[in-house]
Amino acid sequence: MIHTFHINFNSTIELTPLLTTLLSVIVVVAGWIYNQIKNRKNEIAKEARSHRLEMLNSFMKLFCEIIEKNDLVGPEPPNEYGEGNYDIPAMSLWATVHVQIKIYGKNDEIKLYEEIMSALYEVLDPNERCITDETFGKLHEKAEELAKLCTNRIRKELKMDLIK
Repeated sequence: MIHTFHINFNSTIELTPLLTTLLSVIVVVAGWIYNQIKNRKNEIAKEARSHRLEMLNSFMKLFCEIIEKNDLVGPEPPNEYGEGNYDIPAMSLWATVHVQIKIYGKNDEIKLYEEIMSALYEVLDPNERCITDETFGKLHEKAEELAKLCTNRIRKELKMDLIK
Protein backbone atom coordinates (compact mmCIF):
# COMPACT_ATOMS: atom_id res chain seq x y z
CA MET A 1 0.00 0.00 0.00
CA ILE A 2 1.40 3.34 -1.06
CA HIS A 3 0.66 6.36 1.03
CA THR A 4 0.50 9.64 -0.63
CA PHE A 5 0.58 12.96 1.01
CA HIS A 6 -1.95 15.44 -0.30
CA ILE A 7 -2.14 19.07 0.54
CA ASN A 8 -5.54 20.54 0.46
CA PHE A 9 -5.13 24.21 -0.41
CA ASN A 10 -8.68 24.89 0.57
CA SER A 11 -7.85 24.22 4.23
CA THR A 12 -5.61 27.29 4.67
CA ILE A 13 -8.21 28.74 6.97
CA GLU A 14 -7.39 26.04 9.49
CA LEU A 15 -3.63 26.79 9.35
CA THR A 16 -4.01 30.55 9.78
CA PRO A 17 -4.29 30.56 13.61
CA LEU A 18 -1.22 28.33 13.90
CA LEU A 19 0.82 30.43 11.45
CA THR A 20 -0.30 33.64 13.10
CA THR A 21 0.74 32.35 16.51
CA LEU A 22 4.08 31.10 15.20
CA LEU A 23 4.79 34.36 13.39
CA SER A 24 3.82 36.36 16.48
CA VAL A 25 6.19 34.31 18.65
CA ILE A 26 9.03 34.80 16.15
CA VAL A 27 8.45 38.57 16.04
CA VAL A 28 8.28 38.84 19.85
CA VAL A 29 11.46 36.78 20.35
CA ALA A 30 13.32 38.75 17.65
CA GLY A 31 12.17 42.03 19.23
CA TRP A 32 13.27 40.87 22.66
CA ILE A 33 16.72 39.87 21.38
CA TYR A 34 17.11 43.18 19.53
CA ASN A 35 16.05 45.10 22.63
CA GLN A 36 18.51 43.21 24.82
CA ILE A 37 21.37 43.94 22.41
CA LYS A 38 20.49 47.65 22.29
CA ASN A 39 20.15 47.84 26.09
CA ARG A 40 23.53 46.16 26.55
CA LYS A 41 25.21 48.61 24.17
CA ASN A 42 23.52 51.49 25.98
CA GLU A 43 24.69 50.26 29.40
CA ILE A 44 28.25 49.83 28.15
CA ALA A 45 28.21 53.35 26.69
CA LYS A 46 26.88 54.80 29.97
CA GLU A 47 29.54 52.98 31.97
CA ALA A 48 32.30 54.12 29.60
CA ARG A 49 31.05 57.71 29.81
CA SER A 50 31.03 57.47 33.59
CA HIS A 51 34.64 56.26 33.65
CA ARG A 52 35.71 58.91 31.15
CA LEU A 53 34.09 61.58 33.31
CA GLU A 54 35.97 60.20 36.32
CA MET A 55 39.22 60.29 34.30
CA LEU A 56 38.54 63.86 33.19
CA ASN A 57 37.69 64.87 36.74
CA SER A 58 40.97 63.48 38.10
CA PHE A 59 42.94 65.21 35.34
CA MET A 60 41.08 68.48 35.93
CA LYS A 61 41.91 68.28 39.67
CA LEU A 62 45.56 67.88 38.74
CA PHE A 63 45.35 70.72 36.22
CA CYS A 64 43.59 73.01 38.73
CA GLU A 65 46.21 72.22 41.35
CA ILE A 66 48.96 73.28 38.93
CA ILE A 67 47.15 76.55 38.24
CA GLU A 68 46.32 77.17 41.89
CA LYS A 69 49.86 76.59 43.09
CA ASN A 70 51.42 78.77 40.41
CA ASP A 71 49.14 81.27 38.72
CA LEU A 72 46.82 82.22 41.57
CA VAL A 73 49.33 82.19 44.43
CA GLY A 74 51.98 83.99 42.40
CA PRO A 75 55.44 82.83 41.43
CA GLU A 76 58.10 82.24 44.00
CA PRO A 77 61.22 84.41 43.95
CA PRO A 78 63.57 83.61 41.05
CA ASN A 79 66.13 80.88 41.54
CA GLU A 80 69.89 81.31 41.05
CA TYR A 81 69.40 81.19 37.26
CA GLY A 82 66.90 84.04 37.29
CA GLU A 83 63.92 81.81 36.54
CA GLY A 84 60.73 81.43 38.50
CA ASN A 85 60.23 78.28 40.51
CA TYR A 86 56.98 76.51 39.74
CA ASP A 87 55.52 74.08 42.19
CA ILE A 88 53.90 70.99 40.71
CA PRO A 89 51.71 68.36 42.33
CA ALA A 90 53.24 65.21 43.81
CA MET A 91 54.26 62.52 41.34
CA SER A 92 51.84 60.06 42.94
CA LEU A 93 48.94 62.22 41.73
CA TRP A 94 50.46 62.36 38.23
CA ALA A 95 50.83 58.56 38.26
CA THR A 96 47.21 58.05 39.34
CA VAL A 97 45.96 60.25 36.52
CA HIS A 98 48.32 58.46 34.11
CA VAL A 99 46.78 55.09 34.97
CA GLN A 100 43.25 56.41 34.49
CA ILE A 101 44.12 58.00 31.15
CA LYS A 102 45.82 54.79 30.01
CA ILE A 103 42.71 52.77 30.86
CA TYR A 104 39.90 55.12 29.80
CA GLY A 105 41.56 57.61 27.45
CA LYS A 106 41.67 57.56 23.68
CA ASN A 107 44.96 57.13 21.80
CA ASP A 108 45.65 60.82 21.25
CA GLU A 109 44.82 61.63 24.90
CA ILE A 110 47.22 58.93 26.06
CA LYS A 111 49.94 60.20 23.72
CA LEU A 112 49.50 63.78 24.89
CA TYR A 113 49.64 62.81 28.57
CA GLU A 114 52.74 60.69 27.97
CA GLU A 115 54.38 63.75 26.37
CA ILE A 116 53.59 65.67 29.55
CA MET A 117 55.02 62.88 31.70
CA SER A 118 58.19 62.55 29.62
CA ALA A 119 58.78 66.32 29.86
CA LEU A 120 58.47 66.07 33.63
CA TYR A 121 60.75 63.05 33.96
CA GLU A 122 63.46 64.67 31.81
CA VAL A 123 63.98 67.68 34.03
CA LEU A 124 62.55 66.82 37.38
CA ASP A 125 64.71 65.82 40.29
CA PRO A 126 62.78 63.15 42.24
CA ASN A 127 63.46 64.98 45.52
CA GLU A 128 62.52 68.41 44.19
CA ARG A 129 59.15 69.55 42.90
CA CYS A 130 60.11 72.78 41.13
CA ILE A 131 60.73 73.19 37.39
CA THR A 132 62.00 75.95 35.10
CA ASP A 133 60.05 78.55 33.12
CA GLU A 134 60.49 76.71 29.81
CA THR A 135 59.47 73.33 31.16
CA PHE A 136 56.51 74.81 33.02
CA GLY A 137 55.42 76.58 29.84
CA LYS A 138 55.51 73.30 27.88
CA LEU A 139 53.77 71.44 30.69
CA HIS A 140 51.06 74.08 31.01
CA GLU A 141 50.52 74.22 27.22
CA LYS A 142 50.22 70.43 26.86
CA ALA A 143 47.98 70.20 29.93
CA GLU A 144 45.66 72.88 28.52
CA GLU A 145 45.58 71.08 25.18
CA LEU A 146 44.70 67.78 26.87
CA ALA A 147 42.08 69.45 29.08
CA LYS A 148 40.40 71.02 26.04
CA LEU A 149 40.55 67.77 24.05
CA CYS A 150 39.02 65.69 26.86
CA THR A 151 36.42 68.31 27.72
CA ASN A 152 35.26 68.66 24.11
CA ARG A 153 34.99 64.89 23.70
CA ILE A 154 32.88 64.57 26.84
CA ARG A 155 30.73 67.53 25.77
CA LYS A 156 30.26 65.91 22.35
CA GLU A 157 29.18 62.62 23.98
CA LEU A 158 26.70 64.56 26.11
CA LYS A 159 25.49 66.42 22.98
CA MET A 160 26.58 69.83 24.29
CA ASP A 161 28.26 72.69 22.41
CA LEU A 162 32.01 72.36 22.02
CA ILE A 163 34.45 74.83 23.61
CA LYS A 164 36.39 76.82 21.05
